[in-house]
Amino acid sequence: MGGPELAHYGGKMMIITGRQLRAACALAGLHQKTLAELSGLSVQTIQHMESFEDNMIGCKPLTLDKVMEALRLSDVVFIEGGVQMASTSRLPIRDSIQSQMMNAAARSKSLASSAVGKR
Repeated sequence: MGGPELAHYGGKMMIITGRQLRAACALAGLHQKTLAELSGLSVQTIQHMESFEDNMIGCKPLTLDKVMEALRLSDVVFIEGGVQMASTSRLPIRDSIQSQMMNAAARSKSLASSAVGKR
């Protein structure tokens, strides 16, 4: 493995720590094995990267790039000192779908009531 590498991310250089990597995996719902498969790396490499804890991950630049790309495709972005989901629209979409379902149920109930009243 190589020495510590700054990640080229979003047009700027960032320090990525082992703890950030672990948080990104948790946020994306990815286990080490899944991240390894998505990035084309071994589980041992992912474990090694996470072992850096609060320190900058030490690995080859290509290795870090592969992991960062797999996480980006999982909708996770790294921010200075942390991670977050790239798409914050997920909750409103879920709420919107739930709202549409409730409206459809209310309309259906209203139509059923008016049909019974017309008999």
